[in-house]
Amino acid sequence: MVWQAWTFSAITSLAILTGIAAAGWTALRLLRRYATRGAGAEPACARCGYLIHPGSRRRCPECGSDLAQVGVVTPSTLPPIYPVLGLWLGAVGLGYVATELGPRLAAATPWGWGFLATDAIETTRHEPRYLNSQGVIGVQASGHGRWWGTRLNHLLVAYVTPMPSDRSVQMDVEPDRGRCWIFTSDRPDPAGPLPVGPDAVAEFVRQAEFAPDDPEGRRVRAELWGVMSRFLRHNFPPGTTTRQPSGTRATWYFQTQNAERVAIAAVWVVCAGTLAIVLHRMHRRLRQKVARRAERVLNELQLAA
Repeated sequence: MVWQAWTFSAITSLAILTGIAAAGWTALRLLRRYATRGAGAEPACARCGYLIHPGSRRRCPECGSDLAQVGVVTPSTLPPIYPVLGLWLGAVGLGYVATELGPRLAAATPWGWGFLATDAIETTRHEPRYLNSQGVIGVQASGHGRWWGTRLNHLLVAYVTPMPSDRSVQMDVEPDRGRCWIFTSDRPDPAGPLPVGPDAVAEFVRQAEFAPDDPEGRRVRAELWGVMSRFLRHNFPPGTTTRQPSGTRATWYFQTQNAERVAIAAVWVVCAGTLAIVLHRMHRRLRQKVARRAERVLNELQLAA
């Protein structure tokens, strides 16, 4: 089972267990309240339930508690039940809301966006009847970020000679370290590391079986280094959601799943936290209202010190 399935199972199990606990706690409180209501309307000690008559002493004869501190209760002054079950139901419902709003929030932010920028350099060796990549030098840049800046993680240059040789040449560039390696399909060991620059481009062109000093070799070297320089400066082609007609120069932006997960969690935490604060304040106001009512009942009893 993949970790996503484990995570889903853990969240589902936690929701079920907390729901059972919330329902059980609420049921116990309701049963206790029902039993207290059935005892009659006379004031009783809030700690032990001993009936308190007017003029009695302020200390409960049953449990010894100070009634001014623990209070007295009647069916109208029972403390309100904390809405644990309502909080759980709201949190579960807000989980569905978060799954709907989270991806939209992630899509409206630059967080977690990756990009793939491509460009191509045509050569006279391009063979349209074969694969589109044969005889064409392709440049691909990949990284993260959008709108507020980008980070170039990898730069790749690839070339496949036309049939019948079908020989591949590839340059892997590490932008952060300014070095590269040149791989060929007919050599087990790569050339490098080489400093990223015109000399490395000339070596790539030579490995691609172009004469670096003939007219086409010079053109390919200049165009390839121009494309690589733009990408290394984070100057990418305009972003698009559809492939360009030629399919050779475009930038695609895509959102990672981690960004959606983080956004979903953030939306749920904010919404559930807001719900918890609202319910807590409502419960506190009810408790204060009941406490004032119980204080009036305590004063009416005129208990002796």
